Amino acid sequence: MILQAVNLALRFDDWQLWRGLSFTIAQAELVHLRAANGRGKTSLLRGLMGLNHWLEGDVRWAVDMQAEEDFAAKVLFVGHKTPLASELSVLENLQLLQGLRGQVSSQQQLAATLQDIGLQGFADMPAKWLSAGQSRRLVLSQCDLPSLRFWCFDEPFVALDKMYVEWLVAKIQAFQLSGGAVLFTSHQEIPGLAARELYLD
Repeated sequence: MILQAVNLALRFDDWQLWRGLSFTIAQAELVHLRAANGRGKTSLLRGLMGLNHWLEGDVRWAVDMQAEEDFAAKVLFVGHKTPLASELSVLENLQLLQGLRGQVSSQQQLAATLQDIGLQGFADMPAKWLSAGQSRRLVLSQCDLPSLRFWCFDEPFVALDKMYVEWLVAKIQAFQLSGGAVLFTSHQEIPGLAARELYLD
């Protein structure tokens, strides 16, 4: 088991959006969180990450993911917004994203990562000039960090063209094969992903 959620509820002051939500996510499992707009998908994901105090209930993580430093090393959350420093270069942002997780890469490894995400010619460009798709790929480059066991993605395919949708699908499939688990939201139907569906009523 990666995580177990027990009797979750989403409440904004006196307004309760839903309650009684319980589910588990196992090792190597892919789970597609589905709901209509405004039903609290993003709030649920942020709550699981400890970023939303509106979420009530019990979230239990695997024993080796409970300590703060273990959670930071093993869990990757990618939300709607791309957390890039706009004035820093693409390369500097890549180093910053990795450094926040204790990863230090050689120049050769950094060049390989930029090649993988299609930004090999943009290393010195300020991140503020990247397109939405390029920014998304830069953030998703964190997928390759070796310590990760769980990915939590909020609309990860948004702004990606067909080539990079397939690229991310391949990343997810490879992560599953290695034993990693993924929880994601998407309004798109993504070919190649056989996911269990979790509905918010």
